[in-house]
Amino acid sequence: MGPRDLTRSLLLLLPVLYAACRGQTLSSPAPLSMRDQHPVELTALYPKPRPFRIQEPGPHVLGLDTDWTNLWLLDESLPNDLSIDGELVRIELRLGWGLGHDMDLEVGIPLVYASGGAMDGLIEAWHDVFNLAQSGRTRYPRDLYDISFQTTTESGPSQGYGLEEDRVGLGDVPVHLAWAPFRGEWNLCARGSVELPTGSESRGFGNGGFDWGLSVQGAWHQGPLAVFLWGGWTWIATPDRAGAGGFAYADRPFLGGGFEWAFLERTSVLLQAEVHRSVLDELDDPHANRDQAILMGGFRHRFSDDLALDLGIGENVHADLVPDVTLHVGLRLDL
Repeated sequence: MGPRDLTRSLLLLLPVLYAACRGQTLSSPAPLSMRDQHPVELTALYPKPRPFRIQEPGPHVLGLDTDWTNLWLLDESLPNDLSIDGELVRIELRLGWGLGHDMDLEVGIPLVYASGGAMDGLIEAWHDVFNLAQSGRTRYPRDLYDISFQTTTESGPSQGYGLEEDRVGLGDVPVHLAWAPFRGEWNLCARGSVELPTGSESRGFGNGGFDWGLSVQGAWHQGPLAVFLWGGWTWIATPDRAGAGGFAYADRPFLGGGFEWAFLERTSVLLQAEVHRSVLDELDDPHANRDQAILMGGFRHRFSDDLALDLGIGENVHADLVPDVTLHVGLRLDL
């Protein structure tokens, strides 16, 4: 069963779920705080979907997101090619301050660690069970590491990007200013974002420049169901290494949507998808320059109106693109 089959099956179950959940009420709905875990895409700004709940004036700890991702991309030995084999763990602490007037400020502090990993055997077994393409995985030893891409210059090949193995690094820090004038059955939130170049460009944790973004997020919420839609545009800085090879990162339009459905008093199921242009749009590698399409799903349990735990899983809809599988744990606390 592939991502399309899974999505089709879940959509067919919606009427049954609605009948079973009519008595439930969903409090503080929000999409999963997940994003594309492609290692190069992580160096570019992406405003993850967020709750519509605006903080009261003053500081608030908002959440902690942990994503563990298995990465595999077959090297086609092209003149300009992307090679990815490894695993990546990204932890992001999200801090927020209420500003009043329906506005708040949110800062993310990400830490990234990449290695050969330990999930290759599990992923190969998963693909066998659901008859999914291995994309050349079984022809290579497990748990190796290579995350890089090359560009070709007049003087020869040049590494445009490389992520250091077995090193914990601070990524670029995103800052989001949100304004949510409408909250209730219909919700609307607009954001302006900037990403600070705090991550090491030479080690692959950042792109070495300021990224900027504008985005909007809407939702309809009634009873046990909330439906979300978000989109925007980010302007991405090109790292010096890539620029030296005559290569520029592409700006990134993005669009996403999904739903949350409460099937128990404090527990809900979520399904969402997003598409965006790859920042490697100019790279001469069809496994890197295609638009990214990520499908994500999971469960949320609310211990109270202010504390929620998310468990999610994500996968690229395209079998020959990364990321392969992402496991997500999110914790959100509103004080």
